[in-house]
Amino acid sequence: MFDDPISDRNTGTDDTRQKGIDTFDATQKLREVGGYTVIIGTPWSPEDLYATLIRRRQADDESPESEKMRIRIDPAWTVRPDARHKQLRQLVEADVDLLFPSRLTLDAKCELRTKSWFVLVKTSIQSSLHQASLVAL
Repeated sequence: MFDDPISDRNTGTDDTRQKGIDTFDATQKLREVGGYTVIIGTPWSPEDLYATLIRRRQADDESPESEKMRIRIDPAWTVRPDARHKQLRQLVEADVDLLFPSRLTLDAKCELRTKSWFVLVKTSIQSSLHQASLVAL
């Protein structure tokens, strides 16, 4: 189980993003035969671990559909068009449409880091990440 394996602290450069991806891939070799992996986290960059896992799933033309990653993304907010040029930490309440739950403010959601949640479930006995299942909560 990985809970926030990446963050704003380790996704700021190409090198740190790659190190996170390499570290994750290395840990998959340690999983027991028949084991699975669960990942929950917040994406920080279009090139981070989560984006890489999604691209791998999209590029996987060999695995049966039942063994491919399953992806579900539930964003906590959407950025309004006039604020899309801003960085994540520059956003204010007026820049976003909050999606759930309505009692939470943008600051509370940022604090909870619930922008998007990902769960990666390894269902195959083989250790190939391309045959994992990704579900985002």
